[in-house]
Amino acid sequence: LPGSMVVEEFAATGSGRVKLVETGEEYAAALVLPRTTGEPLMAHGSPYRGVLEVRATPNGALTVVNVLNLEDYVRGVVPNELSPTSFPQLEAQKAQAGAARRYAVRNRGGYASQGYDICATPACQLYRGRGSEHPLTDQAVEETRGIVATYAGALINALYTSTCGGHTENGESLFEEPAAPYL
Repeated sequence: LPGSMVVEEFAATGSGRVKLVETGEEYAAALVLPRTTGEPLMAHGSPYRGVLEVRATPNGALTVVNVLNLEDYVRGVVPNELSPTSFPQLEAQKAQAGAARRYAVRNRGGYASQGYDICATPACQLYRGRGSEHPLTDQAVEETRGIVATYAGALINALYTSTCGGHTENGESLFEEPAAPYL
């Protein structure tokens, strides 16, 4: 479908299909592609990079999946997990970019049963797409492109949170498994 379309032009049918509101045509799923490379696609009033896949859920809602490359995904996560206006230090943003990239790679497929890899909420990483990107975080993502933290050849499980309330805790106190050697 042409890039001028936005997700709001689709509706779910009672039969688990996606309906193009303008024409009434129904599809198992719909891909919304940009008309030209780099053109943003719109979903819920926000711009996104890549391709949007629209599918109906069993309960009659729509699921919109943003299909894009890892680095563009990280560009849409970093400014939402570590505000570049509150924390304008490039090195801090680079650390966040590495953590966000590592989380995405390590947790890919975690929501496969729902038709996507990673949720866009704080339950995974807060992803808001192209509309949330910032020059400082874009620079941090570019300067750390492809870098992820590993130990003994495997991705580490370095969880983070955007808010700690001023307190930290040892991993052994939070998780049942023994602490990893890199911690």
